[in-house]
Amino acid sequence: RARSPPAPVKQKQACARPPNPKSKQIRLLSNPPVLHPSIPPPSSPLPRLVLPSDPPSELNPRSSAQPLKP
Repeated sequence: RARSPPAPVKQKQACARPPNPKSKQIRLLSNPPVLHPSIPPPSSPLPRLVLPSDPPSELNPRSSAQPLKP
């Protein structure tokens, strides 16, 4: 009881609660587009512009059915 006071428990909770949600939100906002440029997140409305080097004929048959596959 004397070796586990509520002091360290409060410090751990306070240190793990505020920086976690804030850092997660900031990381999620600038992580997917920076670390995964070839993998468009579900929130990006332009997945075609993110897969320019990939084979559009297999991933997007619509965009490749215009000029790529006459």
